Amino acid sequence: MTHCPANAFYRDPVTNAVLVNQAKCIGCKYCTWACPFDAPEYNPFEKIIGKCTLCIDPLKAGDIPACAKCCPTGALEFSEFDPSIPFDPVKGFSDYGTVPRIKFVSASKKERIPEMAGATKSPEKEINCGNELPEPKSRVSLAAEWPLVLFTFLVPLIIGIFAGAATSHHPYWKELFLLSGFFTLLVSLFHLGKKKRFYRAILNLRNSWLSREILFFLLFLGVSSFTLISGLTSFWMILLTLLLGFLTTFSIDRVYHLQTRVDKRQWHSSQTLLTAMLFISIFLESFFPFIFVLAFKLLLYICRKVEYKQMKKDPRWIISLLRILTGLVSPLFLFLLIPQTGWLFILFSVSFGEIIDRMEFYLELDYVTPEKELRSWLMKDLQRAG
Repeated sequence: MTHCPANAFYRDPVTNAVLVNQAKCIGCKYCTWACPFDAPEYNPFEKIIGKCTLCIDPLKAGDIPACAKCCPTGALEFSEFDPSIPFDPVKGFSDYGTVPRIKFVSASKKERIPEMAGATKSPEKEINCGNELPEPKSRVSLAAEWPLVLFTFLVPLIIGIFAGAATSHHPYWKELFLLSGFFTLLVSLFHLGKKKRFYRAILNLRNSWLSREILFFLLFLGVSSFTLISGLTSFWMILLTLLLGFLTTFSIDRVYHLQTRVDKRQWHSSQTLLTAMLFISIFLESFFPFIFVLAFKLLLYICRKVEYKQMKKDPRWIISLLRILTGLVSPLFLFLLIPQTGWLFILFSVSFGEIIDRMEFYLELDYVTPEKELRSWLMKDLQRAG
């Protein structure tokens, strides 16, 4: 409810069930990222979100939800929750400020740790039992999220193009910015299931960073276009426009703070705010700011890969080497070899590296789900049992 940019979620006043108004949903899938209980589900056919309604109509009529009523083994029950009784967190349904109303009742009087069937068990079987637990599926598919990858790359790029267009008298800078800005706006719509409802994306400015991201981006695009077309490229006008651009990138980065990265780092090399600073330094041909941001990005990237290695996760060394060579090392050599005309080649080289980094960013997002929490709990108990 808090993070939905379209204000499509609401709480039923009688049953307290959290529901989604599908007529207001824009199909951005942000709620599926925000919910730690995997309650909202994206319908790829209708391109909107659906979720359990808790059977509110039968509840209001004095009945119980269909899942509890129709369960053939009686494993599911439904009852009133007494708010005066402290609620104990349930494995897989930890309390993230929502106080989940669910309780697991053990079949036996005493909860037991998982045990392997059979009188004897070998160490190999114990190890295999743990290793064969399926890895939880990620909510983010790189193939499905290509509009977000492209959009979050293009926003810092057009901020840099604006900086170049506002401070240069080259005849094609303005046209390049307007064309790239329009293309970025078009790309942003591809992530929405209901593109005709795009205007609803800014209705939750009070709570949702996604709403703020869209608003700041539209303001930046509008003010920057007006600045370049009108020719009012004064220092303060340029500064105001760049500030709106920085607020856009800051909001983009905050959108992903709902999730934790696999390496648990808040700062990472693909943050759009840092990328915008890098592109601005390229288009302004400012060597020392360029070197500073580039070196900082390189440091963050290397630390990330080292930490991945320590966590025994795949650091993707080949991809990492390609990203470092193209986006971080090659630009330095290009500047030294062709200092006068090298900025164009540096731009292409850096852009290629940043796209790789951004793609890795989406692969490394970590989401809280009951499946992941239950798997983690089970693995710990298996290790204790072994």
